Amino acid sequence: MPLVNASIPTNLATLVQLGGSNPATAAEGTVGLTTDPVGPQAPQWTITVTQSGNGDAVRHFGQLAVNQNSVQGTNASHYLAAGTYETNLAIDMTAYATDPDVRRCLCPFEGYDDDRVYLHLTAPIALLNRDAELEHCGDHVYAYNNSLAQLDNALAAVAGRRFGPFTSAAAATARVTSEIGLALPVALRGVAMTPAAWVAEYLRLCGESSQRDIAGYHTFGLQLLGAAPAGAITYLTGAARDGAGVTPRFVQLTNGATAIGVHPSATFIV
Repeated sequence: MPLVNASIPTNLATLVQLGGSNPATAAEGTVGLTTDPVGPQAPQWTITVTQSGNGDAVRHFGQLAVNQNSVQGTNASHYLAAGTYETNLAIDMTAYATDPDVRRCLCPFEGYDDDRVYLHLTAPIALLNRDAELEHCGDHVYAYNNSLAQLDNALAAVAGRRFGPFTSAAAATARVTSEIGLALPVALRGVAMTPAAWVAEYLRLCGESSQRDIAGYHTFGLQLLGAAPAGAITYLTGAARDGAGVTPRFVQLTNGATAIGVHPSATFIV
């Protein structure tokens, strides 16, 4: 299957599970997840050396054949849909009273045992959240087009051409390998001419998509609401777990300092 170009709406419990954690206990507020590609393959090729003549007059010729084109691998993308979701987080209301920054006042619910946080996403914010994950999807496609796909193109440009004559088989092989390198963009000529090295370069480029998150471009703002928003609550374990002594605190995602749809893939995937 090729790389995905869509992100699937889902609930918080599913997102936590996809991230490898237990929804019943994980103290996190994941709002989106796009996985790196699994199972990519570099193209496969063979360099064949033939010879003509005898003795000192033997001459060698090199020729490339492509056995298999590259494979993108498969990834997956999910985002938190519009709605209100129970979390395993709490907000320290004492700290909030003197420092009204919701993010700095969050803590695990377990051990605090009050003021459980419920995340609320409006429909517009959920769509922006989707677009953030689509940026990661686009980054992966860009990474493929600027790594494995470029090697595919270079191999296709050299395949079928006969290089020589040379005085040794090693020289013929080296020439064909050199021609592959010359057919590549300059930025990729330093990648070793082995399938493993090219898969590693592809995955390295995919990993650079995380720079969007590190830069804060996908970091939503958090606003403490004074009352519960309209609509049903989606619980992490399928039902409410708190007694009457626990105060629910509803936190709404806002645009914050997000910069989604602003920076093209070329900004990060280098």
